[in-house]
Amino acid sequence: MGDRSAPSAAAWLAAAKAGNTAELQRLLDAAPDGDSRRALCRARAPGTSSAGHSALHWAAAGGHAEALAWLLTQDVDVNVRNNGESVPLHSACANGHAALVRLLCDTAADGSARDSNGQTPFDLAAARSHEEAAAALPPAARGQTPHGYLQLSVAGAPVGTLIFALDGAPCACANFLGLAQVLEPEGGSRVVNKEIQTNSQS
Repeated sequence: MGDRSAPSAAAWLAAAKAGNTAELQRLLDAAPDGDSRRALCRARAPGTSSAGHSALHWAAAGGHAEALAWLLTQDVDVNVRNNGESVPLHSACANGHAALVRLLCDTAADGSARDSNGQTPFDLAAARSHEEAAAALPPAARGQTPHGYLQLSVAGAPVGTLIFALDGAPCACANFLGLAQVLEPEGGSRVVNKEIQTNSQS
């Protein structure tokens, strides 16, 4: 028998994006040696159109819990960065997947990681009104204190979410008509996301 060729990184990443755990397993089993398996597990998409996502980013962004859980048992870096300096926890929070946020945090994901815009996973979850995802983060990733959430609506349509510290600390995040701000303890504020894009794969 001839030498087996290593599966392509493109096929690996496509399987993760689709949440196809069986295909991920097949591709990993098809790798001819340990180095090839390690390279596959740590592959990132080339170029800028796909943001340089790893398999973990794609699974986390797509809400693929089974695929993500399986990937986390392999030789992967839970805090791998994409082209925008986002870790997989950013992807789970940005897309509102609370169960995946908990799964990543249980495997040592860095809740304090900041992307190239200076945003933490909590910033992204709060800015996009993903209250459950924000609440799934450990307290240290939410400013050290438990938070409450208030959904704001106009004529029955949600227009924003107010997130506030339950101990009264002056830390909150609001998203009103697509303008998200974090309220700073000094009384000022900083915009964390001017345009809310619900189909983002951050």
